[in-house]
Amino acid sequence: MIIHRTIAACLLAALIWASFTNQIQAAEKFQQARVTIETRADYLALKALSLDEVYTGEKFIDVIVNADELQALSVSGLKYDVSISDMTTFFQSRFEPGKSMGGYRTLSEIELAMDSIATANPLIVRPKWSIGNSLEGRPIYVMKISDNPLSDESEPELYYYAAHHAREVITPEALIYFMRYLTNNYGTNPQVTYLVNNREFFVSTCMNPDGYYYNEVDEPGGGGLWRKNRRNNGSSFGVDLNRNYGYQWGCDDEGSSPTGSSETYRGTGPFSEPETQVEKAFIESRNFVVTLSLHSFSDLFLYPWGYDRIYTPDNDLFAAMADTVAALAGYSVGPPWQLLYPVNGSSDDWGYGEQTTKNKNYAVTIEIGNDTDNFWPPTNRISPLVQNVLGPELFLARMAEAPKKLVPPKKPLIYAQADIAVSEFDLYWNHLDFDNPAQSYEVWQLSGYTRGSDNIETVSGNWLEDGFTVSTTRAVSGTKSYFSGTASNLNNTLTAVNALQVLAGDSLKFNAWYDLEDGWDYAYVEASTNGGGTWATLPGNITTNTNPNGNNIGNGITGASANWVQAKFSLASYVGQNILVRFRYVSDGFVNDPGLWIDDISPTETYSVQSMLTNTETDTTYHVSGLTDGAYYYRVRAKDAENQLSQFSNLELVNVSLTPSCTWLVGDANGSGTYSVSDAILVIAYVFLGGSAPAPDAIGSGDADCNGMVTISDALWIIANVFAGGPTPGAACDCVEYLK
Repeated sequence: MIIHRTIAACLLAALIWASFTNQIQAAEKFQQARVTIETRADYLALKALSLDEVYTGEKFIDVIVNADELQALSVSGLKYDVSISDMTTFFQSRFEPGKSMGGYRTLSEIELAMDSIATANPLIVRPKWSIGNSLEGRPIYVMKISDNPLSDESEPELYYYAAHHAREVITPEALIYFMRYLTNNYGTNPQVTYLVNNREFFVSTCMNPDGYYYNEVDEPGGGGLWRKNRRNNGSSFGVDLNRNYGYQWGCDDEGSSPTGSSETYRGTGPFSEPETQVEKAFIESRNFVVTLSLHSFSDLFLYPWGYDRIYTPDNDLFAAMADTVAALAGYSVGPPWQLLYPVNGSSDDWGYGEQTTKNKNYAVTIEIGNDTDNFWPPTNRISPLVQNVLGPELFLARMAEAPKKLVPPKKPLIYAQADIAVSEFDLYWNHLDFDNPAQSYEVWQLSGYTRGSDNIETVSGNWLEDGFTVSTTRAVSGTKSYFSGTASNLNNTLTAVNALQVLAGDSLKFNAWYDLEDGWDYAYVEASTNGGGTWATLPGNITTNTNPNGNNIGNGITGASANWVQAKFSLASYVGQNILVRFRYVSDGFVNDPGLWIDDISPTETYSVQSMLTNTETDTTYHVSGLTDGAYYYRVRAKDAENQLSQFSNLELVNVSLTPSCTWLVGDANGSGTYSVSDAILVIAYVFLGGSAPAPDAIGSGDADCNGMVTISDALWIIANVFAGGPTPGAACDCVEYLK
């Protein structure tokens, strides 16, 4: 009996302790603090705390903290304000009263919504099926929408998926709205009908069902803040699924965390989690052109790379995608490291970067909602938010048919005869762009070539300004220079319009004044040998390869010059080639120092006359006519079906010499360059003895009297000139006449 009472007492104590522990856990509240970032030291101090960073603004970062983390922030010396004292209570205060989960769907309601869409549209929707299970055994569902949903057709495939992170509850709502938009408008809306008939849409509304369900149970009224899956790490729970993919997994501790309690904990290895294993197997089984991962929040469109501060080989295409998305939805656009922070082990980097076990897909992320919306937007914001992302979702589906058509066509390669003695010729070119073929070509003729220095004082047309501007703040020659701009997350360029023909001994020289955040923001001088297709940084007397913070891609300019300095960049490795030159300035998201000014750039090549001969040529040849003596340069660029223009082709030089010229004297029979008795002797021997003919022209070189024949009279004319000061041989005629 005593033993039984003891056991009962122990059980009761355990239950009381468990209840107490649960109450403590339930009572734990999270706050949002806005941390002021005024200096680089502030940024590094915040990073050292490993807090849950949720939004990055101009000179501040918002973090979510519990009581212990707030205490750590308090003693760090950083300036901050608590902007939300109890996040769950704050979220719930914005929900429509009387609705479970604050008007957001529970996990079972998400699945019911998928079922209802499939039931109502059996001809174009394949009902949901499980592609695998989560850590706790919950199925991860996918649906398919297409005109023949049960068949695999040779149509572009797209994969849209949501809720990597459990607290990002707007993302399943966005995909449910998207699926309903497609099914409700099929057959009546021409664009939707075309897309459903010519695409295969695969949609997964929740890839982290365990975390999503945990929030549902933990905060039935909505406002739960669990982010990761529910992996038991021993002393903590959860792996960040969007740090668990295999491409560049764990390459550093900035883009993910090795600590289990961190919100960006990457797991014990790449694809350590069942959820990412399921995604990996599914994506590898398909041939997706585009994959779209929905997240919240910050109103962003993100694309690779995330793991390092570099761009992909397809950056032009990603940037073109981003420009359209920005126009459609108003999102800020760029790689994660440029807009937020580096991210390694992400779905986007793996989706694009892994090209051995699967095809390359254009993997992108949309962060839905602004900082006021936060993770649980007010109920009345659900509709406008899901409608706003619809435009980008449809655009990505349209572009999947031919992604390369988003970017301008490749540049043509032209060739022509270098020297001609006629007033017309045929110019030829090749254009090997099968992804984005040209519809027509522009043909340009340039003349009046000069080589010199550009002091930026006049509008020369020598430069394409993308972020750089002409400034009067400071200059060396005159009153103007080029200025890089100063702001966060810049990637500004100044690119030469005309290719530079690199000669032996050439160096690129310019005057520079710069004040850039040392070790964080960098300027580069770059060269391209393929018309801007790829660029290489150049070393110079003001560059460094030290890389204390991972931001220097090589040969970077950073720190401060204090005054104007002459920069010199050797072009020895490019001698004999035509190169484009550009200046580029890249800044990160925090401290903004004054920037870079450039003046007196040399050598530059200019042409006083630049004429477009045609912009409607559809063949790969053009007949040039009406030329006079001179040096002419030709270049061609292609135009695609979207009226995008390629880079200019190589520049081809054609020298035209319509008027013959000679390098010899009339009457100089022996070709010595002077008149002497030897010329007379050669003529006499030729006329009377059958000796060698005058040279180099058998008639003109001996025709001293200009009568069109070589006779004894020519010998006498030469003798009279040499010994008696008579008329100059050939004075009455032009050697050119003998060349006709």
